[in-house]
Amino acid sequence: MPKVSVITSVYNAEKTLRGSVQSILGQSFTDFEFIIVDDGSTDTSAAILEQIKDPRISHFKNDRNLGLSASLNRALQLAKGDYIARHDADDISIPERLKLQVRFLDANPEIGVLGGQMEIMDETGRRLEAYSLPTSHGLLAWRLFFDRSFAHPTIMMHKGSLKKAGGYDEHLRYSQDHELWTRLVRFTRFANLPDVLVRYQSTAESSGFLKVQAQFTNRMHARHKLAKELLRREVPISHIRWMDTSQKKYCSLSEIQKQTVIDLILHLYDAYKQMNIFRSEDVDDVYSDFVRRLLAVGNCTERALQAGSGNQLAGIAWAIQNPFKATQKLLGVNRAASKTAEKLIIKNARTTPAANGLTVVVLTHEREKSLKRLLQSLAKQQFRHGPLELIIFNNSPAIQLSFSKGSLAGFVGQFSDCKVINSAHNWGTSARYGMATMANNESILMLDDDIYLRDTYFLSEMFEAFRSLGNLDMLSSWNELWIDWDEKSLETVSLDFLTPGINEVIPTDTIGPGIVMLNRQVILDSRVMDVAMQRNQQQPIVSDMGFPLMASMVHGSRCHYFPAWGKLSFHDQAQKGAIYQIPGRHRDLLTLFKGLYKSGYTPIMSNLDKLSPIEAERVQWAAETLPASSYSW
Repeated sequence: MPKVSVITSVYNAEKTLRGSVQSILGQSFTDFEFIIVDDGSTDTSAAILEQIKDPRISHFKNDRNLGLSASLNRALQLAKGDYIARHDADDISIPERLKLQVRFLDANPEIGVLGGQMEIMDETGRRLEAYSLPTSHGLLAWRLFFDRSFAHPTIMMHKGSLKKAGGYDEHLRYSQDHELWTRLVRFTRFANLPDVLVRYQSTAESSGFLKVQAQFTNRMHARHKLAKELLRREVPISHIRWMDTSQKKYCSLSEIQKQTVIDLILHLYDAYKQMNIFRSEDVDDVYSDFVRRLLAVGNCTERALQAGSGNQLAGIAWAIQNPFKATQKLLGVNRAASKTAEKLIIKNARTTPAANGLTVVVLTHEREKSLKRLLQSLAKQQFRHGPLELIIFNNSPAIQLSFSKGSLAGFVGQFSDCKVINSAHNWGTSARYGMATMANNESILMLDDDIYLRDTYFLSEMFEAFRSLGNLDMLSSWNELWIDWDEKSLETVSLDFLTPGINEVIPTDTIGPGIVMLNRQVILDSRVMDVAMQRNQQQPIVSDMGFPLMASMVHGSRCHYFPAWGKLSFHDQAQKGAIYQIPGRHRDLLTLFKGLYKSGYTPIMSNLDKLSPIEAERVQWAAETLPASSYSW
């Protein structure tokens, strides 16, 4: 029986595979088996593995690409060693790696997960960067909420600990290692060696925007789950995201969001203390990092930290014991006025009051295949913020839709309530606003039937971003930013869900209602509804564009862009006559904008001084970076 089982998953790694395998076969420690799972490679990886002959190698091939998690779990089931060592097809392990890790684990049986330092190399072998990871369990456990704890390719684990945790989560294609650490930390201890154990070969295929986005989303959900278990209460995932944002160089959080983050950090630190995670030998390192995290929260913590005494470090110690008082003092509130201040904060905050769920309103017109695909993506959504209601308005007299048959059959179960309205007349796009007034929930998402939700957390993430805006603000992934206009011409920047490189919510001038989240109160006003339902006939073809502008004049509503690149896709609208093809729409659009100019409407680019510095910076970036289109009156 081998002491160590080295497990590797291979997928189209012909460039790096041979050198990676040889780095394991050349280890100074020889009591190991090498389990390699080819995860459905379509290049020459399989042929390369067949050429490498060594009795310690067991080579298996998946019939199709299952993903890293499933392949590692398959290797884990086959493993015979007491220790499981991770190694990837683009890793080079130093010759002493296994020897160093086995020696440490044998001497420290309480350690269930052991990593080390790692260097990242480019395709030519040039060193790009080196990890400098903590070595103590306390700091590794603490940093699960803030930063990288382990370099996954360097890991060696007790097989028993890994199986007790249930192996890797096969629902995750990325960041499955971080999610695993958040489960293992509950019943075993961590360590990193100070030595560089692995050199990781970075290639063009190993990075990319979509991968980075998926990694971030999965990390947030893993931290969210761990926080709930540690604190034994519900923690909104938006608070976990705010905590991540708070550690960045430019913190775009509001004062209330900062207050929430500080309170969360204090309680997480206290929960770890209650679990005896921090030992005497690492408590100083953890405490130092804890101080740094608090001080990073938007550079706004000094008032709270110095409130307990005149010394920042002593103030932190006081804040740990008095988290509620600390968060109140963050806002400059004294003890006697705390309850009054709390009411004022709630009253004046630009946050949406608690809603009872989300209503999705879908407008469809003779696109049953597209509608079915949209409903399939809606059925896969992971939405846990309350009931999810569905209203479908069929704008085609020639088609009758039903949830019991045809394209809608089988999609009722995901929703708390479903309505389908078949119309005897084509009311055009304005019908969506009338349907929205039927919603049971205050929060509404309008969707066109040609959109497909690729990210299963899209509804949750958009809802959380929406809840952080003003009560009557609107959020869309199809927006316009007016960067320059006068009585003769208009220059615009379009931000849509095909625009890469944007990761934050951005204030804009107007939104496209084909995908927009809003509060029902926005349309329950005759002045807004007159425009939305085309009762104002001056520019009837552009009611969709006029609606958010009228809402801004009536309610003071602000429009915001929600980044969705890689999370949404859409079908070709040309088959059924897209709205932008309607004759006269372009003329009416320009007439609408010119009328706004004469009435004194000022675009957001002329109001940057009224935005926060972070918001203004995002708007300025979009105006300078994204391609603009010019129109003449």
